[in-house]
Amino acid sequence: MSQPIDMFLTVIKNSDYYSHYDFNGKSVIVYDDHRFIVPILWLAKSIGMIKCPLNMVYFDQHHDANDQKEDRDEKFKAAIKILKKTKSFEEAFEITQNGGIRKSNDTWLKVLMDLAIVKDAVLIGGNANSDFKKYIEEGYVDVDEKTHQFKNIGMLKGVFDSKKILGNNYHEELFKPTRDIIGWYLGSKGRTATMNKEPILLDFDLDYFTFYCSRGHYIWDERFYHDEFDVISNYHTTAGWSGKKFLNKLIQRAPFITIAREPTFCGGKEKTDNILNKLSEKFFNGRIS
Repeated sequence: MSQPIDMFLTVIKNSDYYSHYDFNGKSVIVYDDHRFIVPILWLAKSIGMIKCPLNMVYFDQHHDANDQKEDRDEKFKAAIKILKKTKSFEEAFEITQNGGIRKSNDTWLKVLMDLAIVKDAVLIGGNANSDFKKYIEEGYVDVDEKTHQFKNIGMLKGVFDSKKILGNNYHEELFKPTRDIIGWYLGSKGRTATMNKEPILLDFDLDYFTFYCSRGHYIWDERFYHDEFDVISNYHTTAGWSGKKFLNKLIQRAPFITIAREPTFCGGKEKTDNILNKLSEKFFNGRIS
């Protein structure tokens, strides 16, 4: 563990909910509320652990790009300006929680774009409400008037099929912006798809591995994991690819990985622990729980 990245544990009082793991030489940060990703990635950028801006791929049941009334107010702009200049993690943490930055767990992604940490982003999972559809169509213009792209490919189940974003070879121009953010190149002439090795930011909200109905939050059983990650494509443009192979490639490319536990949206701590253990077992050799 590098000492600087662990500084946030001394600043955030409820440190029992924050853990730092090393996985094959890269940092994996696990924390409760998704909004804390902002000071964590700010710190990673500030001490040179990540070179920004980077594209982000994130797994989430929610797009976390909702609008709030303070999106463009002067207090928010002033806070972004301070965050770009300050060298103090304590100050950065205070600003992101109490000093003009949105504190909601569903607005953090645009803040990372305003801070030039995230360039463009692809959501895996989630549903697009009116806010997100607007950004998918028009992009998001940050405080420096730079435009960022949001895209959504849905769940991984079936995504490599002939009619889906990662497998369809009939609408290349339509799907190219999404594929470019991921670094995905469709196969042709008997060759299967490939993924580049450029670094990305990878983020998980553990509610991705749940579903909700009137009786509450339910976590996936092995059938869901199998359908999402283990089914291997036999379509000619993506032959041999599976959700597991896809995610493993993303993990290899990510110099820094963040995981939001979000127990409120997973049905409580016990269910959240179960999900994290599954994720750790299946993709991190049991080393992050």
